[in-house]
Amino acid sequence: MGCVLADSWLCKSFTLTSACLMIDDDTLTALKTAFTFMPQPVEVNRYDYGDDAERVLAQVNFVREVLAHHGIDPEEVAGDINPESSPNSCY
Repeated sequence: MGCVLADSWLCKSFTLTSACLMIDDDTLTALKTAFTFMPQPVEVNRYDYGDDAERVLAQVNFVREVLAHHGIDPEEVAGDINPESSPNSCY
């Protein structure tokens, strides 16, 4: 089956490995759904996240990297998961 994201999360390096390059469609959909609830990188700051800000930012960026590696634009995920609540595109 490829890696389970939780397993790669525990590797503590937050780098993509060949073991984590294949995610099945259900897991990828779950990751995309969870990503819609994550803060945007510009929203992560010490005021809101305290000492966890760097860890949270690393986790957000790790998920963005996994999505991008699978050919998914992280900026388009919210529209893919919730098309009825996303604004119409101008391009």
